[in-house]
Amino acid sequence: QQIAALRANRNIQGSAFYSANSFQKNFYGLNQTMQTQWYPYPALLPAMPWLPHQPLPTPVLSMQTGRDGAHKLQWTAAHSKQDLQFAVYRYEPAAGNRSKTLIGVTREQHFDDPAAPDKKYRYMVSSLDRLHNESEMSNAVE
Repeated sequence: QQIAALRANRNIQGSAFYSANSFQKNFYGLNQTMQTQWYPYPALLPAMPWLPHQPLPTPVLSMQTGRDGAHKLQWTAAHSKQDLQFAVYRYEPAAGNRSKTLIGVTREQHFDDPAAPDKKYRYMVSSLDRLHNESEMSNAVE
């Protein structure tokens, strides 16, 4: 009920949980409910734009489809002295929905999405630095 009330208020842009006790004890299947009903996708930490940072390399993305139908993404990013993470996004262009969904964050330069083989997704990747600043989106692949 609390999460529904927070999401209904336009002035609130997120929530934080200050005690991990309930998650560790998993009362009433709380972890599963949070993962399936309220937070099915990962989220990025907020950037700290007030701290100095360097421009991030924009990844160049390519994709192959495996025999199992999984979409295998690979990308390159210009050499950087920074320790980068990468945010992987997808959306369904056929559904007319251009809203990107974050499906993963990784330190690797590849990602396998075991998406339903009968669905066509468009993918994009961005670079993230240690302060959670995000680069421009990569090229889109389908």
